[in-house]
Amino acid sequence: MKADGIRLDPTKVTIDISGCGYTVEDLQKQLFERFNIQVEKSTFNTLTLLLTIGTTRSKVSRLYDALMRIAREGRHPRRLVQTPEVPAFTKLGYLPRDAYYCGGELVPVFDERERVNRALAGRVCADQIVPYPPGIPVLVPGQRITAKVLDYLGGLLHSHKRMEMHGIVHEGYLPCLRVLKAGEEKGLKPLG
Repeated sequence: MKADGIRLDPTKVTIDISGCGYTVEDLQKQLFERFNIQVEKSTFNTLTLLLTIGTTRSKVSRLYDALMRIAREGRHPRRLVQTPEVPAFTKLGYLPRDAYYCGGELVPVFDERERVNRALAGRVCADQIVPYPPGIPVLVPGQRITAKVLDYLGGLLHSHKRMEMHGIVHEGYLPCLRVLKAGEEKGLKPLG
């Protein structure tokens, strides 16, 4: 809609590949190896390509031709996996600045049986935790950790999908969250 206020960047082409039968990694490889087309960025279901001042009509035609050839190959659509919904923002216990600059302690996300460590529920996160994709913070410094947030993080960390998890600290192979110590919480001014 013209009045929705959303502006699109005309130099970026984003393609939803969910119905093409390829994974993002496979399609990206096909485009590069068969057609010499470089993908700028990808998520689990999209490819983004950049058009620049140096992009010619023939290069855009090559992209269109490559996509049409791949589409004509008639691969069966891959089964889509529903990604878990990002949990709602929970209570902010302390100012993010105050929580971030505390020393904190590292607590493993999983227990010895590889289940989500329930001891983290109710603790206050000291770092920002951002899974990418989608790139939306799940936790910010000063935020209380809930069971829903733990289940979401545990599911993502156990997932076989290629994903970056910013803010998770690894001690060896053990993913950990930096949380406030009880004494540090006592020294901070709580919010509301």
